[in-house]
Amino acid sequence: MNIGMKRAALIAAGFVLGGAAFAAINSGKARKGCVSLVNKAIKLKESVAYSLESMKENVDDIVAEAKAMDDEDAPACCSCGAEEKA
Repeated sequence: MNIGMKRAALIAAGFVLGGAAFAAINSGKARKGCVSLVNKAIKLKESVAYSLESMKENVDDIVAEAKAMDDEDAPACCSCGAEEKA
């Protein structure tokens, strides 16, 4: 089978599968199943987004605490309290 025939067969198979998917989505049961699947995907996306936002807040808190520790530990260059420039 040459390359042209393979491409034509793949295109034809794509049209057949696309038509079958279109017919399945237009049926009542399949449509309800698709709606349910999309609903679960949306809930999962929201759950992941909430978890990521929570993790981001925790990381921001850790970074802020680390910066505060660094500021407390930094030696002053003189009695005025200003930090020494490196």
